[in-house]
Order: sequence, then C-alpha cells, then structure tokens
Amino acid sequence: MIKLYVMDGVEEIQSFELPGGVVCVGRSAENQIKMKDGYVSGNHLKIIEKGDRYFVQDMGSTNGTFVNGHPIPKGVEVEVEEGVPITIGMSLICLGKACLDHVMPFVDAIFESENLNEVVERYQKRDRPMTERNTMELVYNMSTVLRESLTLNEIIEKVLDCILNLLQRMDRGVILLRDTETGNMIHIVSKAKKGGEGVAYRYSRTMVDRVVREGKAFKIVNVIGEDAERLSESMEIMKIKSVMCVPLISKTDVHGVIYVHSTSIPHGFSKSDLQLLSVLSSPAALAVENALLYATRKRAEEALQKTRDELEIRVMERTEELSQANALLKQEIAIRAQAEENLRTLHEQLKEANKNLELAYTHMREAKDRLSSQLYEDEIAVLTDEKGLILGLTERALETFGRTRFDLLGKNIAELFSEEAKASIVQDIQNTRLGVFEQTLVHLKKDQSSSDKLQVRFFPVSSKTGKMLLVLMRRPGKEAPQ
Repeated sequence: MIKLYVMDGVEEIQSFELPGGVVCVGRSAENQIKMKDGYVSGNHLKIIEKGDRYFVQDMGSTNGTFVNGHPIPKGVEVEVEEGVPITIGMSLICLGKACLDHVMPFVDAIFESENLNEVVERYQKRDRPMTERNTMELVYNMSTVLRESLTLNEIIEKVLDCILNLLQRMDRGVILLRDTETGNMIHIVSKAKKGGEGVAYRYSRTMVDRVVREGKAFKIVNVIGEDAERLSESMEIMKIKSVMCVPLISKTDVHGVIYVHSTSIPHGFSKSDLQLLSVLSSPAALAVENALLYATRKRAEEALQKTRDELEIRVMERTEELSQANALLKQEIAIRAQAEENLRTLHEQLKEANKNLELAYTHMREAKDRLSSQLYEDEIAVLTDEKGLILGLTERALETFGRTRFDLLGKNIAELFSEEAKASIVQDIQNTRLGVFEQTLVHLKKDQSSSDKLQVRFFPVSSKTGKMLLVLMRRPGKEAPQ
C-alpha cells in the first residue's frame, strides 16, 4: 500500500492511503481523491497500480497533466516513480514521498488570491488550457531553479527569464535587491525583449520605494489615466504605459523587488498577472535568501580558510624559529659540555701536577735530609742545579758567605768566589756533568788570605725531578765525610 501526497494550496499537505487497483482523482464527488483546485477537471486523472509499479492516465482534462514538468498525452498510461511531482491544475501530487517543500509557497500563494473564483470561472467558461500550459511549465521551471545550486546572479537571471517568457506584454524587467548594510536598493539584473540584457534600465524609484516600504504588491494598469499625485515624473519621461512591482519577502524580511513595465500597451497587465507575479515572488525570495546565505557562508569559509592558511604559515614560521632556537640551544649545550669536560680534564691535570709537585717537594726534603745526615754538623754544603744556580744551603754555608738565604737562592755559585777562582768553578761544574770530579782550592770573594781558602768539590745528585749538584766545601786539614 502506498500513500498519495496532495498539495492544492487550500489546505495543508494531505496524504491518502491508496487502496490499490485504480484510483480516480478529480473535482467531482465520484472520485476517490476529491480535489478543490478550480483548475482541476471533474474527472482529471487515474492512478493505476500494477504489482509494485504505478501509472497515471490523463482522462481528457482541460488543463492537462504534467509529470516532472512534462505534459503527458491524454488516455495513455505513463509510469511514475516515488516522489516525482505530478501537476494537475494548480496542484501537485506525489506518490510515496511528499513533494519538494520549496514548491509549496508557489501553490499557497496562488490559492490565497482573493480573486481566485473569478479567475477560475473565467477560465472554466473558456474551453481551452489555462495560458496554454505556460503556467504549468513555469511551476516546473521555478522548481528547477530552486533545486539547482546556483549563485545569486544566476538565480535572479533565471527568475527574470521565467517572468519575461510568461508575461508577453512586458517590455522590461528589473530585479533589485536591498543592501543589508545601507538599506539602499542595488540593481542586480535587467532584461528587455528588445535591447538585450544586463543594461541598467531606468525604473520608477517612487513605486519601488513604496513597495519596499509597505511590503505589498502594486500595479498601475494605465499610467495615462492615473492621478498625477500617484505618479512620478520619471514614468512620464520613460513613457511607461503600465507597471507592476512586487516585493521579494522571505519570512518577515524584504530582500528586494521584482519590477516590470510596458512602454507600448496601456492596460498591459491584468489582476491575474499581478497575482501570478506575486506568486512567483515567494519562491524567488526564498531562492534569493538561500543564495545570500550561501554567499555569506562561502565568504565565511573563505575567510576561515584564509585565517587557517595564515595560521599555518605562522605555525610553520614559528616552528622554524623554534627549530633554529633548539639547534642553537643544542650547540650551546654541546659547547658547554665540552667546556665542562675540558675543565674536568684541566682539574685532573692540576691535581696530577699538584701531586707531582708534592712528590718532588717530598723528594727534595728527603734529599736534603739525606744530605744533612751525610754532612758533619759544621760542614759547608750548597745544592745547585746543573748550571750552578743555588737551590739550597746549610746554616754553616750562610755563616761562611755572610749573606742571607734569600740573597743566595737563585745565584750562581761561581759569583761567591774570587775572580781568579770563577773560571775553575765553572770548569768544575762542566766536568761534573761529564762525570769528571775534581777538587779545587779557591778563595772566597770577600777574602784573599791563604788561611781562608776552601777546598770545593762537586758531586752529581739524581732525583725524580731532575739532576742536581752537591757542592761540598771545607777548610784544608778537615776530613771529608765518607
């Protein structure tokens, strides 16, 4: 069992459970689905179920039947799928699924017309299709415009094309939109039957301002017969004969107007033309609002993407800066670690040097102690390096030379003797280095008497810190230590 959804503009969307077999649709009481649409014939349509497939058949209706916007031949069964709109009169029916929601404003506006009965009666008296199916095709075309994903200018141009094709007595049409920031009217698109499109044609600003202000459609059938107070000077200058203007209202907002005029035919527009233009303004306003929302969303997405791109660039730049800073920090850490390693090595070297110095000092003390133990208490002894520079003296040596230890340390021992003895002392130092040990009898520098002569002998002394010379001096007649 399948449902039939009906939108006739008189009541809310209705749904009927189809019993199966053949179901008749029309205005007469004998139909299972009774329509209230005045443009629907008494016996208009049959819906035929064959298994899980459905067919429709036009029963010779006055205004015809359209499946998905295309007229079907009378008396021929045409298969339809679920959700495909079927147009009969000014109503839409669909099998299995509700018709598109955006088609509803068109149907609603038609049946809200105060002069509907008058229009119905007029067309029922004439045994011919209403406006030769143009109105039905317009419903489909407008629905197609609303379904397509179009830009604002594309939607406006298509809407104006539909109106231009429908209103044969229209010479020019303009669609104006309201600037959301300033409230001023902005020319969007113009079309004329003669003169091409895209040109910013002049229009009656007085009428446009009135329609925007009041939010109601307005029409002047014959400009020549209107009172001067109702007209603007521009209408006379443009030689307008008849004019219509309807607001583009979505919810409670006036987005703009649809303006058309004729410069050739007085009484060019009828009440039904104004009603139909008002009907078209509802889906057009909805399409405009959706396009504006889409444009706003697109601008927001572009701004967001731009912000993301800028943020990504900043993140990349910041990441590069942090990477460079991190590399410099690693380099500084490596330099500092190397400096600390060098400092530890130097510290170890200093510790080793101090240890060696202490060891050398210990050896010197031991050598001195051994030397002191080998000497008589009154023996004269001096310790020099290999060149003869004084490194140490006994107390007896200080008394003999008559000078302080501070004055003698670092002096050459040869300077303590007379000029004649210097050469012998220097020669003895050289011979000692070569392993030749001699004993020399010399005078001190301060005394040339024979009684003050000293016997001087050099002995090599080895230690861990190097080679030294031990100089032993004694007065003649005293035995040398063993």
